[in-house]
Amino acid sequence: MTKYLFGVSLAAMLLTGCGGGGGGGLSVTGGSIPTGTITGHLALPSGQPLTSAIVTATALPSTQVSDVVSTVSPDGSFSVTNLPTGKNIDLRFAQSGVTLKVVVPGSQVHGNGAENIGQVTALTTVVAQAIEKETKNADPVSVDLIVSGQLEHLLNEVKAQGSSQSQQQFEITDSNELEKSATSAIGGTANTELVALSATPQHHIADVALDGLVGQISAIGGTDVNIPAQQRASLISAQLKPATYTPAVIASALVAAGAPSATVAGAAAADAAQRIQLPAWNSINPKITPYEAFAIAANPTGASGFALTPAQVSQFLKNLGIK
Repeated sequence: MTKYLFGVSLAAMLLTGCGGGGGGGLSVTGGSIPTGTITGHLALPSGQPLTSAIVTATALPSTQVSDVVSTVSPDGSFSVTNLPTGKNIDLRFAQSGVTLKVVVPGSQVHGNGAENIGQVTALTTVVAQAIEKETKNADPVSVDLIVSGQLEHLLNEVKAQGSSQSQQQFEITDSNELEKSATSAIGGTANTELVALSATPQHHIADVALDGLVGQISAIGGTDVNIPAQQRASLISAQLKPATYTPAVIASALVAAGAPSATVAGAAAADAAQRIQLPAWNSINPKITPYEAFAIAANPTGASGFALTPAQVSQFLKNLGIK
């Protein structure tokens, strides 16, 4: 059965032409690794097709896939084959200063025939950039959680922001503009997911909201904030109770976790900054909840946090009774 990424379907096409393959990295030649094929259509903001491109594929977070075989036709249709099955793949199509990107979940990279993902556009490019930022230093488990939990929500956020055609053109030609749009989408998505959690405090919604929060912290700080599985489950349970903490309790837990300079005033200031950065905290609880406490501990200094290492964050949560 063919699935369609982002809800856009295209008829199967006969693809001709030539494309590029990556060098170095993950190789799937020799029959040792099952391979998959991804097809779709490259569309510029004007609606015109991207008629040719150099194609590269990356298994997230950062392993370039070598031996990729790709074709891009004059009508914008493309095929990328020899992809390792089950891997989250970041596809990049570059031509004369224009870059279109898309992230394909591992579930859509399989050996059961070609998977048509629909259109690759400026919108999917912003989403791909956001996923790249969120997964840059993440471990494989975190990568899977972020991709599976955030891809659709990030796209919805990008659509909601309603970029004009000219803005979308900037995003596919100017890396700084793309970076700004991706950062905005990450923050907006995390906040939207927390709003949903406030309205409906259920486990599956809390699970997704935590993925968004982890992704946002990773994107801001450029560090891995992986939470051990058992502690993650405890964190979700504590958030749903909900447990709450005062700045004094947060400061004490921070000091005990390895942040000796943490003070009650500093914890209170981080709480205030968090509520500006993610206004949804105000709708969740006037006090600091476990998720916000986690964000305060893990966020970098200067971004409403204390920049604890993953091990220190884990200890911090244990100090709050989240084991």
